[in-house]
Amino acid sequence: MKNNDLTPLQYQNALIDSIFTNEDTVLLSDKAQRIYRSNLIHTAHRALSISYPIFESMVGEQVTLTLAIRLLAQEKPRHGDWAQWGSSLSLLVANSELNDAHPYLTDVIDVEWKLHTGFRKARRPFDRDSFSALAKDDLGNVFIELQDGVSIIQSPYALDSFRRMQTDTTYEPQQDTLLAPQGFYYFVIYQDEMGLMRVERTSEATYLWLHDIQKSHSLEYLLDKYPSFDMPSWLQEAIQKHWLVSLIS
Repeated sequence: MKNNDLTPLQYQNALIDSIFTNEDTVLLSDKAQRIYRSNLIHTAHRALSISYPIFESMVGEQVTLTLAIRLLAQEKPRHGDWAQWGSSLSLLVANSELNDAHPYLTDVIDVEWKLHTGFRKARRPFDRDSFSALAKDDLGNVFIELQDGVSIIQSPYALDSFRRMQTDTTYEPQQDTLLAPQGFYYFVIYQDEMGLMRVERTSEATYLWLHDIQKSHSLEYLLDKYPSFDMPSWLQEAIQKHWLVSLIS
């Protein structure tokens, strides 16, 4: 395919490939390619700064810039939308020298990506009439539908405290509270009624319940697996916090 037959996105990707793989492909002059590479790295750094502001505040701009260069060589902005780029930063950091000294960073990154992508999801109206499905005899064909922006994560680290430390300069948690005393902390990430993204601690029971909902298990399956789970209270919370869309039957 000739260069002038390429779409703008195809041309961009071919140019990125030639820059980071040292391919002998004449797409730009050497000077133009150096300028493009500099602009590309600047754009990639800015994209990571927007998607991962807490992470950057913890490691600094220079480290984020270095990671942006490394990430560009591994993950190209194939969608033409830089807001969709950077999802593999967690894997990159996990395999870097940062992970040994700061093992919590990958979880911070994972939370920030969920916040970033969750904010971009349109919140759908709650369908109260769908609750008539609870009267059905066959709950094996009834499923709980959550908002697309709802996600969960478990971590041995107090990820909500890390986030608060970056947004509230007066907040100083005790060092021992940043690590879970036993096992894991559990979190729900969601968009509230004001459109703000939240990271909220929850119980292990609620985490597991939400996990299986997101695995598309039926209500019958959920009730059989978690017979002691307080579903009425959970439904009230899910409606109040805008997690729930409807019951599908």
